[in-house]
Amino acid sequence: MKQNLSLGLIMCLILLLTTCNLFQPEAEFTITSWNQDYSSGFWGDVFIYYDITNTGSVDIDYYTVNFDVAVVDFVFSAFSYGLSVSPG
Repeated sequence: MKQNLSLGLIMCLILLLTTCNLFQPEAEFTITSWNQDYSSGFWGDVFIYYDITNTGSVDIDYYTVNFDVAVVDFVFSAFSYGLSVSPG
């Protein structure tokens, strides 16, 4: 009876580990600076500089960052992407 119980517990543990995603990508994102062009009395493009650090245990193959910049009467949206961010 003990062998059946032990086998059952091992099978439940294997099922739990295979259905649970233990290796989810995790990252820390920091905006380091930004600036905006100003010429001839008009504001132009916004440049956003950022760092991304992989704080997880698996490689991040691809990521997308979406930006929304709110100004007085509208919201400007843009995105950036990157490839291959290793842990650390």
